[in-house]
Amino acid sequence: MPLAAAVAVTTGRDDLARELAALPSLADHPGPASCTEMGGPLVPYLLGLDYAEGRVWVAASAEPNRCSGASNGRFETRRYAGGLMKAVADSNG
Repeated sequence: MPLAAAVAVTTGRDDLARELAALPSLADHPGPASCTEMGGPLVPYLLGLDYAEGRVWVAASAEPNRCSGASNGRFETRRYAGGLMKAVADSNG
């Protein structure tokens, strides 16, 4: 899927980091994802967050079922984070 937009996160970054850090890991909560599987648009987000130690990429999708989780490649969660990613992108775009 081609990149649709790029947004520099200048506001809400600390809140975003705090909320992402509070998500439970898939390793700690490995149960099956529950989903109604009703249709609707899926909008993928990929955020690159720069820190002194380096860049952290976080991927999640916003979708009406609120079923998709999030991952940074080393950490994965079933908890829906797409709405959070959309809100941050919208408030910085």
